[in-house]
Amino acid sequence: AISLSQSVGKKAQISTAEVFEMQGKGFFFTRDGSLKSNEGELEVRSTDGLVFTLRFGEVVYGSGLDVSSGSNTEDSAAQSAGAAENRYVLITVLFDSTVFGAPPKHSNTDFQNIPDSLWSEEDEYNKELYDEYIVWESSVDLGQKKATELNQWFAKWYYVIAADSYENIDLSRSDLVVEKMSDSKG
Repeated sequence: AISLSQSVGKKAQISTAEVFEMQGKGFFFTRDGSLKSNEGELEVRSTDGLVFTLRFGEVVYGSGLDVSSGSNTEDSAAQSAGAAENRYVLITVLFDSTVFGAPPKHSNTDFQNIPDSLWSEEDEYNKELYDEYIVWESSVDLGQKKATELNQWFAKWYYVIAADSYENIDLSRSDLVVEKMSDSKG
């Protein structure tokens, strides 16, 4: 078994057979256990700090149950018979806590031991900081939990997308860069 780093910072074990199966689909592990793909990656960030990485692998031919059940053998007969072209996708999720910006931590919690009617200005200030920090901490915990749950869900499957969907996001440099127009003064 090979140990690999998951995007949530934990180690997972994967068998040599699974490594070879993944390589055949276009997914490779580096020496440090990171996952790479042969056709690139797309990172999508959500406002709640979740970062989805879609890794694109090899082409798979077929349609319907052949592709969704994994029964397609990807032989040249399927390719020459005009079977639909699709692409393997693996999805991982991590949580980026910097989205929320950590508030300053309260300097003390003495206010918890006295009635709020007797709080000083410093106690009130520390209570505000404490409340902000608790909300931030809760958001971070929730985000990390969501990322872990989503990774457990996505880790069970290879996904297959239609080739035209892949081509819509597989942009070339010329698709992204526009030549700067010269400043013409007459």
